[in-house]
Amino acid sequence: MPNEAIFILFLIINLLAPIIFLKGGKAWLYSYIAINGCILIPIAPITTDVFGYALSVGTVAWAPIYLITDILTERYGKHAAIGGALLSSVTAWTVLLFIQMVLFLNPSLASTELHNSLGISYQYSVRMIMIGTFVFLLSQMVDIHIYDYLHKKTGEKYLWLRNNASTLFTTFFNNVLFWGLAFGNVLENWFATAMAAYLITVVVALCDTPFIYLAKRIKPVDLK
Repeated sequence: MPNEAIFILFLIINLLAPIIFLKGGKAWLYSYIAINGCILIPIAPITTDVFGYALSVGTVAWAPIYLITDILTERYGKHAAIGGALLSSVTAWTVLLFIQMVLFLNPSLASTELHNSLGISYQYSVRMIMIGTFVFLLSQMVDIHIYDYLHKKTGEKYLWLRNNASTLFTTFFNNVLFWGLAFGNVLENWFATAMAAYLITVVVALCDTPFIYLAKRIKPVDLK
């Protein structure tokens, strides 16, 4: 199966899962955020070629968090969404901390190869994940406040507007800040690279619009 087909399938499943979890209510949405935070750690360093671009798999892993925080803001209010954004980052940091603690252990002979492979993977990812999660948390706070502001102004109308306007602005903010902090002193053309990454992120982010409309049709058990 080509990368493009797998990428699209991965994205659809990752955006559909929160809709399924929404039926269980706010606690279930939080649980999916935690699951997503755990998934992000091992896959964040991986890149793949999709439609002629080198794309971080983490881009897809983060995508449902924007959707979930928008759903939380829409259904449960701004403070519930802020809690979800905090949970996402704290989960990633906690998983990373425990992995680093394991890497400090001296492995048995049978586990040396696995231990060394894990060390190679997470030697790269520590700095990137720390920067990425910090920037993502900051951008999520911006996203939530923009969405909440637009929700108060538009009421139940223009769902597509508040969903896309908040996401398009904050993904720009997220990409510029991340690439500036992570590669500003390494890559001369880091801004151009950030813009290319932003365009890809925009395509991924816009894919969640049909799913938030689908979420509006779900009646969570804790809101019946």
